[in-house]
Amino acid sequence: MYLNSKELSAFDKYLNGLYSGQKVALSIFNHIKKFHPNFEDNKLSKAYVQEKVLKLKDSKDKRISNELHKLFQWLEEFLVWYAINNNALLKESILLEVYKEKKNDDSFYRQLDTIKKQLNDQKAGIENFLHLIKVWHQEYYYASTHKVSKNNQTVQKAFVQLHVFYQLLRLKYYCEIKNRQGILQNTLFDYPKSLEPAIDNEKTLSAFDLLSRVYGHLFNLITSSSDIDFNILKEIFCSPEIQNLNHEDQNILLSYLTNHAIKLNKAGKPEGPKHAFDIFDYAIKNEILKPEDSISESRFHNIVNTACAQKEFKWATYFVESFSIGLPREGRESATLISRARISFGRGDFEKTLELLREAKFKDHTYTLQSKILQLRCYYELGISYRKSLKALISSFKIFLKRNRTLSQNTIDSCLNFVRILELLYKNRQSKQEIEATMKTSQWLVCRPWLEQKMESYPSQFE
Repeated sequence: MYLNSKELSAFDKYLNGLYSGQKVALSIFNHIKKFHPNFEDNKLSKAYVQEKVLKLKDSKDKRISNELHKLFQWLEEFLVWYAINNNALLKESILLEVYKEKKNDDSFYRQLDTIKKQLNDQKAGIENFLHLIKVWHQEYYYASTHKVSKNNQTVQKAFVQLHVFYQLLRLKYYCEIKNRQGILQNTLFDYPKSLEPAIDNEKTLSAFDLLSRVYGHLFNLITSSSDIDFNILKEIFCSPEIQNLNHEDQNILLSYLTNHAIKLNKAGKPEGPKHAFDIFDYAIKNEILKPEDSISESRFHNIVNTACAQKEFKWATYFVESFSIGLPREGRESATLISRARISFGRGDFEKTLELLREAKFKDHTYTLQSKILQLRCYYELGISYRKSLKALISSFKIFLKRNRTLSQNTIDSCLNFVRILELLYKNRQSKQEIEATMKTSQWLVCRPWLEQKMESYPSQFE
């Protein structure tokens, strides 16, 4: 369970404030916190803590397990306390429930007004509509509320908000379904066509507020790949207006925009990578993406590859060193190593790239693929003196691909086609036109732009 520096400091104060008398547990905590944030050191082993920190001689002594159990319980208590105290709306909502249960009318209605004001000040998010519905529901059905008063419009307000909430949430889910269908290239599941959002209605809806406008344009982007909608959304994202959206919707917009930019690149539009870099750069500079946030390996690699495509190697290095802490622990080391190798390759330091990858062992076959392909490209770039290394790696890579049972067939075909064309390039036995024809007929092909670049200098330096 990862705590950032601010949270760790708060947990330290929490423990010393409430459990200052628990000397053994606190000594363990004080030892562990020294190794934040990675917690990767032999001194964190149970045996070391038992002998050096607790000074216990008997290896079967259960005190360390008991003390660690206490620490974990206190950590869970702290996380609940910390979440409530750092989320004003959550704190006020819990207090509202208390006043309701205690039947304290004055405090209940005063608390309702406080929550309504907080919701108006909140960043835009679909869940805000749900909170408002709940607030008006609680107000209307509270025992002391005069339900037949002409001035009581709470149930009508809840009804309208429910409609907007449903429209927006349906639109949000529909965009995600269509986006996943495009990525996975299947229909995922069948649903009645009547459930699809009507585009005219969504255009009308988009006139309301920022959130509705964003999802209205995302609807058009997903369904028609409209560059007009992409440009409008990019303008919203790369402006102070994006700060009015909550973190979840900021990240959804970030994903859709960068996915579209990558599609532009695949469609042969050179502005795609520049669009993607501008968006990632703005997201980092304006803390939409933060080093302490969790980040998926796919997004991490997309950002590194995008920066390298723009030759922003210093920027890419900063990103790798600062943001790798947010990667899942099991893939962090591999992702960081491959990214550093990718940056070295982009800088033209092929020897360093090979040095980084030569002794690397990857558990994940995806990283093994990336490593082998980078090494093949390095050998080719380094020329005739690495001909034997290139030939040997091509041979072993083919065997690896043909024996592999976990990779998708499309991935295997992409890599085999890459190897086949690379062989044609270094053997210099076919005409340039024949190799170009082979590339055009290869539907699945990894590193196509790099191969096309190498074609420009064909025949190769392996003559």
